[in-house]
Amino acid sequence: MFENIGIFKLAGRAMQHASQRQTVTAANIANSDTPGFTAHSVARFSDHMEQGSFAIKATRDSHLPFASSQPVSAKIVDTGQAVDLETQMLDAAQIAQDHRRALSIYKSTLGLMKTSLGKM
Repeated sequence: MFENIGIFKLAGRAMQHASQRQTVTAANIANSDTPGFTAHSVARFSDHMEQGSFAIKATRDSHLPFASSQPVSAKIVDTGQAVDLETQMLDAAQIAQDHRRALSIYKSTLGLMKTSLGKM
């Protein structure tokens, strides 16, 4: 029912992106002692939004501009630097916060919709 509502799509994509970033960060931490391993990174979701990686489109003039037809598939970049565990742990905390923010947006929007329909 909610899969075609733009704000739910955007929040879902933000959660998927956070999951992808967390996977890369976890791999960096796991391989920190591997000889020759260099850290990898994925840009933040907000960076993708600012660069226009997720094109905003509306199929009608009355639609809110939150929909995106592009899937989340951020590019993983090799930084060429050794893994710094302190930086990776800070990144993991930031990623967790980004995921919580996206989940909060999703829950808040769902609550608003339920309230407007008299379901609360």
